[in-house]
Amino acid sequence: MDSEFRWGYGLAMKTSFSIRLLSISTSLALALSGCGSSSDTPAKPPTVSKPAAVAPKPAAAAPASTNGSGSIVTAPVDYVAEVISAGEKTRGTVDLMAIRKAIDSYHEQENGFPASIDELHEKKYLNVIPRPPVNQQFDYNAQTGEVKLVPKTQ
Repeated sequence: MDSEFRWGYGLAMKTSFSIRLLSISTSLALALSGCGSSSDTPAKPPTVSKPAAVAPKPAAAAPASTNGSGSIVTAPVDYVAEVISAGEKTRGTVDLMAIRKAIDSYHEQENGFPASIDELHEKKYLNVIPRPPVNQQFDYNAQTGEVKLVPKTQ
């Protein structure tokens, strides 16, 4: 009788384990299948119709290159020329900002504006006097302390 009880208990344990395993795997399968969305594409925002009287504006044309010929043969040369031109403009802007900052420092410490950009270098507000971009020059007004880049006059 004792052996029948043990055999029955073991069978009950195996059955209970099988039921638990089946229950856990079913739950896991349901949970994983429910994680995905019914559609893989995101929901689209609602569209708002425009009034019929408003016509769409035409797209602005890209600015034409000033250096290029538009030929596929000269495109690499045109590209390099545009990059150099953009670099010169950027360098001029950075140099202009450095001069303006030096003028501001001079004005705060000396209670006035320098007589010239050279004076900023002489009094060590600038390490070097920046070179303006090609075909441009710095225009400095000693009365107002304003400096700007202008086309070079010959």
